[in-house]
Amino acid sequence: MTDQLSDFDYEATGRFAYDLLSLVHKYDDTNSLYWHPESYGMTFLLLCNDEFYWACSDAEIVTPDDLPALTQAYEDAKAAGSYHGALLWISRKRGLRPQGAMFAYFRTTEEIELFKATGPERPAEFGNPYTIEGALENYGRRDGDTTKRPPVLVKQQADVEETRRLVNRLHELLGGHEGG
Repeated sequence: MTDQLSDFDYEATGRFAYDLLSLVHKYDDTNSLYWHPESYGMTFLLLCNDEFYWACSDAEIVTPDDLPALTQAYEDAKAAGSYHGALLWISRKRGLRPQGAMFAYFRTTEEIELFKATGPERPAEFGNPYTIEGALENYGRRDGDTTKRPPVLVKQQADVEETRRLVNRLHELLGGHEGG
């Protein structure tokens, strides 16, 4: 039996970790990155919970060989006005479009077309309750009809506004002083 620690290339792994961390930081996507220590190194994953299947935990392992395609996906997403570079890379790698409901979160027509090109059309079914058209009809799109927004976004916006009101009121009660 081989000692896995003696075969482990710490220098290459450190270089890969640095390059991957730098890349996700450059595109402000550090919330997508997850890592898991192994007995002989690290496994890095990009999270994509709920993005391919409704209410499902999901992630894609990232290897050093994936860095060029991941970098290209981040660049392509940015050019289309998107901040979903990791999702674009995973879609391309899997040859699978995100679930239809995700398309309501895409902000531009270019972004929608970019993700449509990642794989064949998906029917509405278990795990994918909306077609792209159904999601856009029900929720609208951020650069289009903003009166139709996914319920979670409406709730998040209401929470943000309520938090601002509470912070402002607390600030008034403290006589304009911050902290305690």
